Order: sequence, then C-alpha cells, then structure tokens
Amino acid sequence: MTRPVMAQKILQQSREAESALADALDHPDIIRNSPRKSFRNFEDHSDESETSSLCSERSYDSYRRTSDTYSSWNGSQNRIYRDICESTPKDIGEIISNCESTHWNDRKDGLVNLQCYLQAGNLLSPLDLKRITDIFTKMFMDSHTKVFSLFLDCFNELIVTHHNELHSWLYLLITRLLNKQGADLLGSVHTKILKSLDVVKESFPPHLQLNCAFRFLTDPTQTPNTKVKLAALSFISKLATIT
Repeated sequence: MTRPVMAQKILQQSREAESALADALDHPDIIRNSPRKSFRNFEDHSDESETSSLCSERSYDSYRRTSDTYSSWNGSQNRIYRDICESTPKDIGEIISNCESTHWNDRKDGLVNLQCYLQAGNLLSPLDLKRITDIFTKMFMDSHTKVFSLFLDCFNELIVTHHNELHSWLYLLITRLLNKQGADLLGSVHTKILKSLDVVKESFPPHLQLNCAFRFLTDPTQTPNTKVKLAALSFISKLATIT
C-alpha cells in the first residue's frame, strides 16, 4: 500500500473515531447513565482510538508550546515594566533625554519610565509636552519593533492624560496611525495600533477627528495606498456612529 493511500486511510479512521466520540458525548442517556462505560466502549476500537488519541495529543502539545511561548513573551514584557518602574524615579528631563536617544535600549527605558511617570499622576509642563510630542512624531517611524510596541503603550497613556492640550497635534497623530495601520506589520503591533486609535476616538471630540480624517483623504501632499485609504474610511465610519 502506497504512503498517500495509507495516510488517507489513517485520516479517514481518525475522522470516524472523532465522529463516534462526538455522538457518544452528545447522547443524553449515555452521559447520564454510564459516562465511563461509554469511553470504554469507544476505546475498544483499537485502530481508530489510537489514531484519534495520537492526533489529540499532538494537537494539545502544539497548543501547549504556543501558549508557553506567548506566556513567556508576555511575562518578559511585564518584567520590563516592573523592574524599571520599581527603580528610583528619574527626573523628567532625563526621561525625555532617554526617549530621544539614538540607542534603542535608552529609548525603551525612557518610554517605560515616562509611562510610569504619567501613571503615577504626574503631569507634563507645556514645554515638556511639546518636546514629547516632537519626539513621538518621529517615533511613529521607529524601526525597532520592541521600542515601537512600548511607544504605543506610552502614547496611549499620554493621550489619556493630556488629550485636552493636544488638539493641535491631532491631525498629525491620526495620519501617522492610519499610515501605520496600512503598513505590513506584525499582528501584535497591528492590534496595538487599533487600540491606540480607539483611545484617540474616546479622548477627542468626534467632529475634530472627522475633520482630520477628511483632510487626510483630500490632502494632495498625502499619498496613501489602498490599505491606508480603507483604514481611514473604516475610522470615519466608526466615528460616524458616535457623532
């Protein structure tokens, strides 16, 4: 028997076995009267049972490895925040200097410290706020994935804390977010951009956001690709439901 034929036979047996198990589990009398016996009867089909069991174990192992990898990454990111935030608070001038550093590790520390600084209830002076928005405008183009991910977290905190003073920056930040949404990015980064757009929608007056979005689409100096245009139209449609 050729390998393709054997593989097809094993797959068919697996499907039949899984179907039998599903039928057994769905039957109310079997579930109520003798659940252990039902599984025992199913296990008597040795070939089908072994194949189905093997598939289930492989599926579980694959899920477990994926889950462990995500948990490890998420735990590592949380440790970054905890270790830096628990250290001695830095002067805001030093934090801003780190944010505009050419070294990605300094920028990372600066962003995490700035987020902790804002979450602690501190406010930025008009001069410091202007410096931060100038830095953040450039950071939208940061090529380092880890820094950009931390930047979006800090950006959200800045918007929540200082949105009333950032109306003049609204057009620029919306255009930057829409352009990034239409770019080829990691799924995790794309999700964070959508979250940042939600923070913007909740923090600024809808009519100002609509003006910025329409201005972006009609601005002759802008050359958005199809994905960016679709992102802008989606943004507008969501705003229209809350105006």
